[in-house]
Amino acid sequence: MNSAFGFKGVVLLGVPGAGKGSQSRLLADRFGLGVISTGDLLRKRQQEDVGNLRLKADMNSGQLISDSFVFDLVLAELKKSEYQNGYVLDGVPRTLEQAEMLASHGVAVDVVIYLDASPELVVARILSRRICCTCGAVYNVGEHSICSRCDGALVRREDDTEEVVMGRLNVYREKTELLTTYYERKGVLRRVDGNQPISQVAAAIFDVLGCL
Repeated sequence: MNSAFGFKGVVLLGVPGAGKGSQSRLLADRFGLGVISTGDLLRKRQQEDVGNLRLKADMNSGQLISDSFVFDLVLAELKKSEYQNGYVLDGVPRTLEQAEMLASHGVAVDVVIYLDASPELVVARILSRRICCTCGAVYNVGEHSICSRCDGALVRREDDTEEVVMGRLNVYREKTELLTTYYERKGVLRRVDGNQPISQVAAAIFDVLGCL
């Protein structure tokens, strides 16, 4: 490990809406880690490649993007200097194939935090979620009318609909849930109650990482 802590690579697992995005930013602030969000990478790629209708359709329907496509984006991002001291992976791996790709390329996964949240809660969270169109900060409906960081407008993501959310949950159960067993067998999985308020979830994660 090339980190000042007892870990370098942290993976956040959990159903869509479990709070991975919020917790990854808090981890970055607390430990000085870089955050790799596949959602952010894919949305950036979509903006750069507006003619890729297949990518847009898959993202808007909640379907998983091909393992090789996602993995190439993540590997390219990991080469940047901002991740040398450690990183949080949010949204990858989402399949066993992606987990095996990480392992085969020597990408460190020292601890996997599984945010265990109820489906009813995450559906409510996602439907009330608003995103700053400038900096990407996340808010709940009623918290703010504009972004407190950059004064950007708050909007609902195009794929934050009940139909898409339910589709994402089904895909998660079929593909991603298997990863908990995979990482449990490797002895790196830690479970955290994701039904708690954000600050309490963060405190529980900090406790886990502080013991490494």
